[in-house]
Amino acid sequence: MKNIKLLAGIFLILTAFTFTSCDNEPIDSAIDLDDFTPIGGGGGAGTFTAKIGSDTFNAQQIIAEVSGSAFGPEINIAGVMPNGKLMNVQLINPAVGTFTANTNFETLLFFQYNEDLTGTNSFSSFNSATTESVGTLTITQFDIAAKKISGTFSFTGFDSSGSTNQRQITEGVINNVTFTVAP
Repeated sequence: MKNIKLLAGIFLILTAFTFTSCDNEPIDSAIDLDDFTPIGGGGGAGTFTAKIGSDTFNAQQIIAEVSGSAFGPEINIAGVMPNGKLMNVQLINPAVGTFTANTNFETLLFFQYNEDLTGTNSFSSFNSATTESVGTLTITQFDIAAKKISGTFSFTGFDSSGSTNQRQITEGVINNVTFTVAP
């Protein structure tokens, strides 16, 4: 049980570092950091939306990648809004079907929602107080040849501090999102 809490904590920290940086300055001055139009070609084309309570999450930038893990292929889909809100879905062994959130290495399904890029208001499908995960993902399309994924999801986001603060994420839709495949 302690290992699961430790793993969830480490994953949360690594995810926060992945989507934050120390400086907001592009390497190439031709890059517009305020351009949050959906990216294509290298992954991400499609839509990623959800309801957070009564608010709408509509990712303007989507990053999706399938990579290898010790337990099989793993897909990570992250959507970012211009205001810094971020939502992430991580699944081991993606396929058409319905999956339940859990922290088992072989069948991992993990959801995360950050209200800002600093990760200070972070919510995940893993409840550290009960060591249970709450959420479902139904994949309706997973085409490795076309590199497209579609489906629906919902989860309860539990505050990473272990408090009773929660976010209900409903009506989640991943529609025709293009992913890259890591070498």
